[in-house]
Amino acid sequence: MSSKKSVSPLTFTPEPSRVLMLILLVSHLGGAALLWPLDLSAAVKALLVALLLMSLIASWPRRGKGGLQRLTWQADGDWLLQAHGGDDIEATLLPGSYRHPWLVVLNFQLEGSRRRRSVVLFADALEPEMHRKLRVRLGLGCLEK
Repeated sequence: MSSKKSVSPLTFTPEPSRVLMLILLVSHLGGAALLWPLDLSAAVKALLVALLLMSLIASWPRRGKGGLQRLTWQADGDWLLQAHGGDDIEATLLPGSYRHPWLVVLNFQLEGSRRRRSVVLFADALEPEMHRKLRVRLGLGCLEK
């Protein structure tokens, strides 16, 4: 008889986090505001503002193309990430993932690829009970296979 405990799958659908959006806006707009007192030409400042804008767009949480619709932590410990197009991506949770009462960062190694993907989940991105269940399971040593 196996002493290994069976774990039920955990499936959740993250929503865009208002906290994350606010942090991204404040940090990028703050960076742009700090450029104006610098002794740089207007062209250089405009270029740096354009780069900050591109960074903001690239880091903004997505619900459509490129975003994740659903994440499932399967009973065997592997993950299934469902993209908005309906494609399922198998992934392995990496040990460098992070949990905190306000924030969970899940780092994945995508199966069949050298790519990695991180999912940032502030507490407001999930139902409170689901956020708690996820943090508890992460804290039980489920990060180690």
